[in-house]
Amino acid sequence: MDVTLHQLRLLTQVRTHGTVSAAAAAMRCTPSAASQQLSALEAVVGSPVVQRLGRGVQLTDAGHALVRHADLILKHLEAARADMEQMRGDIVGTLRVGVLESLTSRVLPDLLTVLRDRHPDLTPKTFQVESFAHQRILSGELDGAFVVDYPAAPTRRDQGISHHFVCRDWFHIVVPADDPLTGPTSPLGALEGRPMISSSERQECGRCVASACRSAGFEPKVMHEVDNYPSVLNLVAAGAGVALVPGLGLLNVPDGVRLIEPVGGFCRHVEFAFRESGAERPSLQAFLAGLDDVAEEAGLDRCQNEKRSEKSSPRSPWVVPA
Repeated sequence: MDVTLHQLRLLTQVRTHGTVSAAAAAMRCTPSAASQQLSALEAVVGSPVVQRLGRGVQLTDAGHALVRHADLILKHLEAARADMEQMRGDIVGTLRVGVLESLTSRVLPDLLTVLRDRHPDLTPKTFQVESFAHQRILSGELDGAFVVDYPAAPTRRDQGISHHFVCRDWFHIVVPADDPLTGPTSPLGALEGRPMISSSERQECGRCVASACRSAGFEPKVMHEVDNYPSVLNLVAAGAGVALVPGLGLLNVPDGVRLIEPVGGFCRHVEFAFRESGAERPSLQAFLAGLDDVAEEAGLDRCQNEKRSEKSSPRSPWVVPA
């Protein structure tokens, strides 16, 4: 059966994204070219591998069977790639990395500088990825990606993915400057009944905030669903409500906003996810070593315990007054 690696990768992208156009974008080709490749694949297989589902597509039984083999083939190809890199001993090539908006302005510039100085032949290429990070890693679209996990609302761990711990990112209560809630700390229960600004519970951060509030004994009164932290801060400054925002989301705190430390505290974990099959790649190991050094130099909370360590600052080192 004369099936190409390009066709197998394309099929895994269709599984991940659910549309031919999105799969084509991930593969850096046109939707027309992607459709032609899928048709050629079906001709070789002798059976349809995708079928229409509303505005998108889904894999057929044959498609699911083929993509399972594709996962194994791509996994072995990754392992072979790691072996070749180790035999050469060179740290070269392109590393495709998914980044989060809240990390881009702070962690990424220092990390790229460190990598450029240490390994000039290594070329990190970054893509902003806010969803489907694990699927994009497994499909080979990305070599790795920054992800966040919320202990108060844990996300599923996908088989075949390893996670490298980066830091704990602690949440802060954000209130208008003239808010009656005063003092450097406050129990979360003080927010009961107050209008809140938060992301939807369809998002991990929104679920984490809701879980923390419920653990404090009340249901959050979310009046404005917003997924962008700068917008959340501006709405708080305008008096639209209060919010719970992690430190990495406090890059530029506008005038008219105060930060209060929740009593007891709760955090999210920032991690770097990558394929288990590529864990021994020298280029990936060099990337992780640089990441660790940047995180240490920045003074991020590197303790993996759930309790705040004595060295942890109540105020995130990333908070930058506007």
